Amino acid sequence: MRDLTSDSDNVAFFDKVLQDYAAWFGEVSKGHVSVEPPEDFLAWCDAVKHEAFLNQKLIAKARDAFLALHTKAIDQGGGFSEDYGACMALVHHISLHVLQTNFGYDTETGLRNEKAMYDDLSSELERRAREGSPFCLVLGRIDHWDKIKDEVDETLYKEIMTQLSAVMRACVRRFDDAYRLQNGDFVMSLKQTKTTGGAAAVKRFKSMLASKKIVVPHGDDGDDVLTMSFCLAEPVPGDTLEDLIRNMRTDMLRIVGEDESAALEYIERSPLERYLSDNTEK
Repeated sequence: MRDLTSDSDNVAFFDKVLQDYAAWFGEVSKGHVSVEPPEDFLAWCDAVKHEAFLNQKLIAKARDAFLALHTKAIDQGGGFSEDYGACMALVHHISLHVLQTNFGYDTETGLRNEKAMYDDLSSELERRAREGSPFCLVLGRIDHWDKIKDEVDETLYKEIMTQLSAVMRACVRRFDDAYRLQNGDFVMSLKQTKTTGGAAAVKRFKSMLASKKIVVPHGDDGDDVLTMSFCLAEPVPGDTLEDLIRNMRTDMLRIVGEDESAALEYIERSPLERYLSDNTEK
């Protein structure tokens, strides 16, 4: 698989995809329909399908579009030129998406992405252990995320993400950071802040979100207003970010359940305490 961290490697790859398809399009336009289409882009789509940091919906859409283009070239169906142009536009879109992802930004929201979060917060945890500087993590989850992502169309989904990210950027201070994770999760990193300050930030965010009234339509079931639930944690020396995020997610699922717009404080427990608690509840 290609090195997704190498910007020059990615730029060269997508340029080659465009050039190869331009040459193939020229041959097909001359009636040489037996010329095999390039294979690199579809191979790349398959190779990166488990990369959590990439927009898999966009990549799947492009893969389907290119397969349809290949079929239309053989069948000599109408609209071949238009479909070719749309496919090349998708390549441009994906190449920009990959570059922005490598720079640490989520292309749908403009927030920092999960890849950047692990780099940034690992350094923050080291500073916490070395200097004792407090900071608070806020894990936010969109309520009923699975239902929302299955029911809303792509245009509305993007609008919801745009409005939500605007509220989050307005809520955090200029030296704090906000990150978009996968599956409807977001993280706010509040520097020089204990959980009391984190709780105040959550209260402020929930008030701003309620005022924004982001509408989520559900067809015949009517409309809902978007809400989120939160878990706060003040990391302690020795924490790893992977364990902390995983445990916060676990505790949120266990305690929040189906309650909307809940907020809870994550309580640090040793691995043994967590193991005994988890097995007692089974």
